[in-house]
This record gives sequence, structure tokens and C-alpha cells, in this order.
Amino acid sequence: MQTQQIPDEVLIALEKINLRDVMTSPSLQPFVLSALCNGLEPRGRCPVTDNEIYTEDEEFFLFTLTKIITRVPRDKKQLIFNKLRLITSERKALREGRDRVIA
Repeated sequence: MQTQQIPDEVLIALEKINLRDVMTSPSLQPFVLSALCNGLEPRGRCPVTDNEIYTEDEEFFLFTLTKIITRVPRDKKQLIFNKLRLITSERKALREGRDRVIA
């Protein structure tokens, strides 16, 4: 599957940050865990078209990441996802409030 091209300077800067840093960030953890879980679901890994097939390296990477993420206990995931729902609901309410004020 093709990815969007991210500027080299961004990728170079990201080399200084690891996934542990992101997963232990209180403000990012719920979003990152949710994105990883969604991206690692088998249906999320299906090629978009017949021409897009994962390489062996990509399959191994996804397999390894899946093994790591499945070590997060289900109850902990649920607490984190509940926090994400609360955050997104609050942000949506704030946006809707601003939209009413602007309109």
C-alpha cells in the first residue's frame, strides 16, 4: 500500500522520538493506541486495491506490532478508549459551540 510522502525533515526529526515516548504521553496515548488498534485489525490491513500487496517486511512489522499491542490488557485498553471518547466528545462540543458563535 502506498503511503503519503512525508517531508524528509519531518522524518529525520521523528527519529528522535520513539513509540514508547508517544505511548506514554498523556495527551497522545488514547489517540495513538486507538490508531494502532484500528490499523492492525485484519480488515484494516487488507490491500485497498488488487495491485497493493504488503511486502514481507511490512507483514513482519505488522505482526510484531500486533504482538506488542495485544499485550495491553483489555481492561486497560477499554479505560484508554473511554478516555478517548470523552476527549473527542468534549472537543466536538467545543467546536459546535464556536461554530454557533461564529454563525
